[in-house]
Amino acid sequence: MLRTEHRQILALVAAIELAIRSDVVPVHLLRSHLRDVLRDHNRKEEETLYPVTDSVLTPGQAEDLVRRIQKYDDQRSSGVAL
Repeated sequence: MLRTEHRQILALVAAIELAIRSDVVPVHLLRSHLRDVLRDHNRKEEETLYPVTDSVLTPGQAEDLVRRIQKYDDQRSSGVAL
């Protein structure tokens, strides 16, 4: 379910980008829909995915995961190809 929503989120972002360029579709409608999808999606992750992840990872694994996420974020923000 979450992966399907991830694809939907990516499609909405692409549609927003296209709408901005073409000025055909009202961007505010797409943005509103994206906000709705993200709100529901984030709630599912916070209520289901994160607690399950917390329950199965050891403290060391959790720390390693956080480091890997931070490294990924740092690389993306610096423009490093992944």
